[in-house]
Amino acid sequence: RGTTIFISGVGYGWKQWVSDAFYMSRGLDDVVYDREAFNSVFFERIEYEDNAQYYLIWSALVKREGGSPDMRTVRRAYQFIRDHESDGLFIPPVVVPGLKINKTYHDQLPYDDDDAPSSDQGFHCGALIAARELGFEVNDRDIEKAIEGYRRMFNKEGGYMATSLKQQENIGQDALYGEVLTYAVFGIKLLPDDIVRKHIETSIRLQSPYGMRVISKSNGDLLEGHTGVYTNGGSWFLNDACNYLDGLIHGMDPDFIDNCIVWRLEKELAWMPAFHESISTVTGNPHGHHLYSWNSGYWWLRREVRKRLGFTGTDPVE
Repeated sequence: RGTTIFISGVGYGWKQWVSDAFYMSRGLDDVVYDREAFNSVFFERIEYEDNAQYYLIWSALVKREGGSPDMRTVRRAYQFIRDHESDGLFIPPVVVPGLKINKTYHDQLPYDDDDAPSSDQGFHCGALIAARELGFEVNDRDIEKAIEGYRRMFNKEGGYMATSLKQQENIGQDALYGEVLTYAVFGIKLLPDDIVRKHIETSIRLQSPYGMRVISKSNGDLLEGHTGVYTNGGSWFLNDACNYLDGLIHGMDPDFIDNCIVWRLEKELAWMPAFHESISTVTGNPHGHHLYSWNSGYWWLRREVRKRLGFTGTDPVE
């Protein structure tokens, strides 16, 4: 329908992640590119990982800014997330029969077929808020149940957000970016201050010399059989950055948070002036695809979060 083709990195070819198209176009800060990227999304990619939730949130932004989302596709995305919801929890469907992977953005990590990953749940809360804005029959209790489910994923004894409701023994560093996006778009905090602050404090204490491991044991060690790269314990910049941005949202000291972000940026850019799919938490080397859209996502989210919080003047991290 458009004149621009969006792909998710050179190595991925035609496989388009909604999140990549969303963050890239938002980072470009150009309404034409945003419209082109939005119109390039097709349903067969929406029903995968957290793409449906991203698409609903994006649709709300497009409509809010005077655009006309394809409501047939929007309706299918909405029906998809509700079809896989149980008592407010988003239970991602089986993608490949017999396999427990491909259920979150970090798609090589296994989750039981009745488990709710914390990363998906944060986006699910935002998607329900978006769906209500788009005119679907979502009531306050629907959203409250989703938020309650999200909060249940906090491990009180360990002081961290677990990777999922059932895997309480593993800490998840992809647990907060759904809340950051929800706050950036709707100005709503999903988690209480004490949960977010405690998770960040615990994560900083446990992190590797090269950043937070996407998912690790409760003491920060790699999971059995993991090597410290990609989804097997690598550090993903947008995860770390969103943890810190959530710290800003929940009232942590801005100077401390900004210094943490600068520290993590230095690790990201140590080998080449590019953002990477992940970096090794064992060696610090880049891993996977390069020139990833994390910089676009981070830039836009930070701008919107600072705006919501009333921060003015030059961004000290810019």
